[in-house]
Amino acid sequence: MPCPDPVADGGSCVSRRGNPTSMKVCIDGVMAVGGLDQLRTYHPRDLHMVDVSDHGELVHAYTVAFMEHYGRRADRVFACPDPSAP
Repeated sequence: MPCPDPVADGGSCVSRRGNPTSMKVCIDGVMAVGGLDQLRTYHPRDLHMVDVSDHGELVHAYTVAFMEHYGRRADRVFACPDPSAP
């Protein structure tokens, strides 16, 4: 749905609480500047996993190519920067 929050890149979801929630998107461990619009550029078969957390506020998406390259490394940590951090 359209979102009045300019930080949400034009998109929101309705959380389980029933409130519109702005969304932040992280693709392959990096915050997506284009948000949901950038995520929409990926074909579903190119995505290995999509995880939605924080009541819909944060989306982590990992591509097949990323997981094939980095997913085999035991020392790799898949952590997206905290979007609320300064």
